[in-house]
Amino acid sequence: MGSQSLVDELKAIEAELAGLEGARDKIVPAEVDLPDNLPDLYRELVGDLAATLSDEAVSVRAADQLHEMVDRIVVDWDAEANGHRLTIKGNLLEILRKSAPRGLETVSGAIFAEVGCGSRI
Repeated sequence: MGSQSLVDELKAIEAELAGLEGARDKIVPAEVDLPDNLPDLYRELVGDLAATLSDEAVSVRAADQLHEMVDRIVVDWDAEANGHRLTIKGNLLEILRKSAPRGLETVSGAIFAEVGCGSRI
């Protein structure tokens, strides 16, 4: 008797999963419009960032903030990908908060609590 109810529940879950997969297949992602001069904008942004970080007052302050958020950086060689893999360990939530555009309320601790990792990765 108990195993039959389990089988019935699993069948219901499989049916729900099949329905969700069907719905997912029908989703059409929104088209992203990128500016024609994106490479120029990016080059300018990187140039501004390099100039800003060359200022000792800024770089010292930035390093202090990074030390508060980053516990460890690990660089490994990935032979299969034929490249390096960089792993940053630390307070991911705080890193995301500080890097998010001002006024953007999408970076909150709720998602980290929901998936069970707290704020540390």
